[in-house]
Amino acid sequence: MEKKQQDGTRHWLCTVCKYIHEGDAPPDICPVCGAPWSKFIPHTEEEGSTDKIDRWRCVVCNHISLGKKPPQTCPICGSGREKFHQEAKSPIHHHRGFSGLVERLHLHPVTAHLPNGALPLALIAWVVYLLSGEFTLERASFYLMLVAVASMPITFLSGLSDAKHRFKTTTKGIFPEKKFWSLVLITIGFGLVFWRLLAGWNNVPQSTIEVALYTGLLLAETAIAARLGNLGGKLVFGH
Repeated sequence: MEKKQQDGTRHWLCTVCKYIHEGDAPPDICPVCGAPWSKFIPHTEEEGSTDKIDRWRCVVCNHISLGKKPPQTCPICGSGREKFHQEAKSPIHHHRGFSGLVERLHLHPVTAHLPNGALPLALIAWVVYLLSGEFTLERASFYLMLVAVASMPITFLSGLSDAKHRFKTTTKGIFPEKKFWSLVLITIGFGLVFWRLLAGWNNVPQSTIEVALYTGLLLAETAIAARLGNLGGKLVFGH
């Protein structure tokens, strides 16, 4: 039978990353690796068990690492092993205020998937339009870009909130690069939208220079979104 505290709290083990959750039921999504609730099993930790999983907290950014020893370097802020302190038990996380609401609703990962998904499709539709001349594909590309650009400020602000709330830093580890590329993505995205709107809703780039510039910027947007997705994966999975 799974371990219980005196207050009846149960412990659930994520079989993917070994995170231990405290509660009456497993979480919907593992906060460490993102695995679904189905990957959790009841956890029993007998006194003196050799299978005990230790939790190590980085005192610089509050990243949690699981294992018998702390990592050589923190995957979030880059601090050395000496900055990790062992925790006796899993801390109970409280969702408070706006930051807690953002985290509880998973607003950042939800909105981050919009540009990551919409921009590649916008680029593909644009290229096929150039090859085929089918105007509906150009419209589809433009609308997909609008969806991506509209989500970018929300993604950026929710990402800052998540970083401050969960990791207590926006200036260490991978966060400076994430902020830089996010701002570049927003700048290019709004620039493209303003360009198209100022030229006229139905005025498509025509000249060779305009087509090359528009295509290059759309390609840059897609590449930057992919890089931000890569950095997000490092943040979640720690490698």
